[in-house]
Amino acid sequence: MGEEKRRAERIENITEKVHAAFWVGISGLILYYTDLINKALYGDKLDRFSLNLGCICLVTNVCLMIYASVYLPYVQTMPIPITLYSPRLVPIATALGVLCIVCFMCALWPLYGLLSPLLVLIFTFGLLFSTHFIPWPF
Repeated sequence: MGEEKRRAERIENITEKVHAAFWVGISGLILYYTDLINKALYGDKLDRFSLNLGCICLVTNVCLMIYASVYLPYVQTMPIPITLYSPRLVPIATALGVLCIVCFMCALWPLYGLLSPLLVLIFTFGLLFSTHFIPWPF
């Protein structure tokens, strides 16, 4: 029974990594072939206000996630769940995530039109699944 359980866990882990690699790879390919970095930095068709607001929301959301998943459990060693310690953290992070996606769609709309929601969705999945490849020591 123990060998079957370990084998099932290994297969599940491998399928999770393959799924994550798919989304990260697709995001990288689209990022490369659309030349989005150069267009975002030097292009004049983008909505700069929406792009800057989306970047601020993204950085703030990443900081909140690091606070909730690394600092509180491993540095402060909170004995209570994070949702009890900071009950507003999850709603604020959710609101920032939605605002970030909307801002990036508004920023990319003048450049890509109807493709911008699809691009933002693929980049969001790529960013979320890229955390599978962080070598956590704990």
